[in-house]
Amino acid sequence: MPVSKVVYDGSSLIDLTGDTVAADKVLSGYTAHDKAGNAVTGTHVCSGLPSTISVGDTPVAMCQGISYALNNDSMNPTEMTLTIKQAGSYRFKWLLIFIPATSSLATTQIYKNGSATGVSHDSSDNEVVTQDVECAAGDVVTIYMKGHNKQHSRYGGVANMTACINWDNGM
Repeated sequence: MPVSKVVYDGSSLIDLTGDTVAADKVLSGYTAHDKAGNAVTGTHVCSGLPSTISVGDTPVAMCQGISYALNNDSMNPTEMTLTIKQAGSYRFKWLLIFIPATSSLATTQIYKNGSATGVSHDSSDNEVVTQDVECAAGDVVTIYMKGHNKQHSRYGGVANMTACINWDNGM
């Protein structure tokens, strides 16, 4: 029989009646007691991210480095790849880098699970490119790139792809 309050000689020794413990607030596998004295087994799993992922500018994941792209007429994957841990709307940012005096135009685009998503982005200068993408847990997001300068085999690259969200928890 659950006990929520123990009084001995007119003094409360244990009083759970004002507690706010709930299974979804206790870590999974841990045991506590609710305000009625009932045993509660935790169900909460911490992911490190807010429960709702919405587009914003707070970085939460990054693929660092630079991936140089070869010059040809079709989009090719770069090494800038992230696997999404939690479903939601992400803002991806990456740096498009040109090798001086060798580049004329580059096209970059996000591919999700091997398929193009959103719009492609053309540029003829170094710049930060941004695109918002709706993702499911487990999606693999990769930046693809192609060049338009037939005089050089290597013309530029993509660096430091970052996945950003709106995170209003003070971070």
